[in-house]
Amino acid sequence: MATHGVIDAKTWPADTTKTLNERYVTIVDFLLSAHAASLGISQVASYYGSTGTGHGYWDQSPHVSDGAFTVWAFNNATVPFYMLVSYNAVGNTQVGNSNPCAQDDRTAVNGLYFAFAQRVDGTNPWNGSTNVNGLDTKGTPVWTPGGSNLYAWPRTNSVGGSRSTNVEDAMGTGDPGTPVWTRFHFFCDENHVLLASDEQLDGGYAFTFFGKYTPRNGTTPACPYIALRSNTSYGGGGQQGENPPFPTTTYPHFSGYSVYDYNGGIAHPSDPTKGVLTAQPDYMPNLAGAQFFPTPATGQVLELPIPVGMSEGSSNAGYCGYIDWIRYSWGMANQSMTSDKLKAFLGSMTLQAWKLSVPWDGVTSCGTGQTREGTQF
Repeated sequence: MATHGVIDAKTWPADTTKTLNERYVTIVDFLLSAHAASLGISQVASYYGSTGTGHGYWDQSPHVSDGAFTVWAFNNATVPFYMLVSYNAVGNTQVGNSNPCAQDDRTAVNGLYFAFAQRVDGTNPWNGSTNVNGLDTKGTPVWTPGGSNLYAWPRTNSVGGSRSTNVEDAMGTGDPGTPVWTRFHFFCDENHVLLASDEQLDGGYAFTFFGKYTPRNGTTPACPYIALRSNTSYGGGGQQGENPPFPTTTYPHFSGYSVYDYNGGIAHPSDPTKGVLTAQPDYMPNLAGAQFFPTPATGQVLELPIPVGMSEGSSNAGYCGYIDWIRYSWGMANQSMTSDKLKAFLGSMTLQAWKLSVPWDGVTSCGTGQTREGTQF
């Protein structure tokens, strides 16, 4: 399957609100493109924001404003899923029709947010209006099971979660209060979505992933999908004493900020009535850093799949499979690439550390973009 996206988008205006606006518009512009349409992605709903006049950047007319959201159907996925993209620049209160942020009860938070949902039967779980005119509204609940079973991400939206009644929560992307990364990238194919921010003033990075995993032998999950989020600078890997792209902790995770800032989850592999439960990624720390671990300097790159499982109580725990669309690698510089420029390696500024191997366009040099529009491919 083909991968498309918008890469090397540089957004660093003078204030947080404008940064969020530029990231949101750049991502939506890609989702409206022929590249996204070729993957079977179609728009379901749109809201221009509390004072928005249309779709555009903050310094354009028309433009979207705080609280804007769009909803997208991934029609060609193995099990069709739906994605809500929203930004909120005044805290974790509902602005117009926007979603509350995904930091549970943390207040005064700004951010760019994603929510995902799918029904086991593949039909549309969106419960809001579908006029695609900038005036769409959410329903209550936001996502519904219809006559099927519903999986809704993040974990807080599902059975036993704090937002399971209205199913209105959304996943954060990095530190929502101070999004100071200078460049970001957004990738997707029919079954996967990845937002990657790899340059930050303090050397940190952030990844937000949703997609399909390969189930372990002998299992046949109805919806083998998982969501993960990492951020070394906000209750993330550094706080846990480790620094891989996705720390080996559970999602959601109760951080030092006393909020559930790791807000992914995994669709229960055998019982859809349990919805989305806590996810657990892993990696191979004991083999990293070995003298002969291949790196781009040797002309070879060793990429490792990401093992994932479920970790919620003794009856809902264990290895479920692995993610292969994105992979782990070790021992290369942040923003380094393979010689054919079809893969880039993003993560810590530290050379001898885990990086996330991501798809690339085969043309652009990673880390060189100077426009907020980025490069679509």
